[in-house]
Order: sequence, then structure tokens, then C-alpha cells
Amino acid sequence: MHHALMLPDWGTVTFFLNRAFEPDAAQLAQLAARGVTVMRTPVAQIDGVADVVMADGSRYVMAGESGCALEQGAMGPFVRTDEQKDGSVAFAVADGAMAGVAAHRSLMFGLDQAAKPPSIFSPAPVTNAASALAR
Repeated sequence: MHHALMLPDWGTVTFFLNRAFEPDAAQLAQLAARGVTVMRTPVAQIDGVADVVMADGSRYVMAGESGCALEQGAMGPFVRTDEQKDGSVAFAVADGAMAGVAAHRSLMFGLDQAAKPPSIFSPAPVTNAASALAR
């Protein structure tokens, strides 16, 4: 419900309830005020890039990754991104998480160990907290 009310700022929104949720009268009024189309017919499958096929056979062709260019890869189509992962929030978040892990490792194990995880079989020896901080 929350997303269905937020997303109309970015474009046309269809809220597929899929028998998982039924808005009450006040919520339906909010959705209508935001221009959200409510679909009660159950979803049968997602087909193609992002087509929603309903149980009654009707099909709603969705843009999928809106405005993003797709490329074909060994595992199927994927969203083309640049070095900053422009076009994919998930990739940008993952890269940010990896940068955070590397920063954390460099603080714990030194810059030369930041790019690789410490081995659980041969841990770096730490004799006391002062020597660990000196690294």
C-alpha cells in the first residue's frame, strides 16, 4: 500500500493485489486520489521482461527496469550499467556495501588485507589491542 501511494510521482501505477491484500474504503480513496489502478484478478505468471499475465489470460506489458538499457548475457538479459552502476539501485547498493566491507577490513587488518577476507584457517595473529590498532 505504501509503495502504491508513493510511486505515482514517477509514473503510471497499477497495484496488483493478487489476493494478498484488500484495501479498505479509506485506502481505496487514497489510491484513487493518487491515480493508482487497482487490479484484483490474481496474477498467473510474470512473462518476458516484466509482462504480468493474469489468471483470466489478460496481459499487462510493463516496462520493467524503466528507462534502463538491457543487454544479453550468458544467464539472460541484464541491466546495462556504467562504472557508478547508474541504472541499477541494487548494483549501486551492493558496490556500496563492498566498499564498506573493504574499509572495515582495512581498519581491522591493514590496507594490504582490505581486498581479501581473512582466512578462518590462518587468522592474523593479534597479541593485544594496541598492536591491532597500530596496523
